[in-house]
Amino acid sequence: MLVFEIITVGNELLDGTVVNTNAAWLAKRISELGFVVRRYTAVGDDIGEIASAIREAIKRGADWIVLSGGLGPTFDDKTLEAVAYALGRKLELNSEALDMVRRKYESYSRETGREIKLTRER
Repeated sequence: MLVFEIITVGNELLDGTVVNTNAAWLAKRISELGFVVRRYTAVGDDIGEIASAIREAIKRGADWIVLSGGLGPTFDDKTLEAVAYALGRKLELNSEALDMVRRKYESYSRETGREIKLTRER
């Protein structure tokens, strides 16, 4: 039986500003599929804390680690960088994927009549 761990990311989860409904929803859906959710953890928007939670889940033998939060384009979204750090990998820009995102956002811009901007590269 596959064992899952869920890690949710965001300072707003820790200070009570937002209720962590994502973890509950994910746990319910994963359980309904017949898998076991061993634990879920909430961490703040800190690369070291996120990476530590990932490494701990790996040490506990999780078959799958599901991450939610911290994946957007704002300055505090550190999850992707933390995953790379936890695994000792470098992030690389995928030009093909970036072009695909740009084209999609440009089409939204044409549809709405408003300019949509991507954030600067990190």
